[in-house]
Amino acid sequence: MISYLEPQCLIQEFYKRDKRSDIYSLGVIFWEISSGKPPFERHSHLDVIVKIMKKERELPVQNTPVLYKKLYTKCWDHDPKKRPEIESVCDELKKMTILERNNTL
Repeated sequence: MISYLEPQCLIQEFYKRDKRSDIYSLGVIFWEISSGKPPFERHSHLDVIVKIMKKERELPVQNTPVLYKKLYTKCWDHDPKKRPEIESVCDELKKMTILERNNTL
């Protein structure tokens, strides 16, 4: 579960999670959907913590649509202030759905 925690939870013992925390986790889940596997599945908890703190994330999976990659990388940004609001995430997903239907994604 550590892979889904935003960096701030690992830095500050009493960090108060908020909706930006959920957006971070959602970005990780989006990556997992495209990869078909859990993030950092072959790493120890300590390795995962170090990677997250060093701003390292899983690499995008080959052939993942560019807009989808951009969306999940915005969601898991190290800086909570740079993460999108859920409304923006939904808008991006709707846009991708329309583009997919038109075969332009």
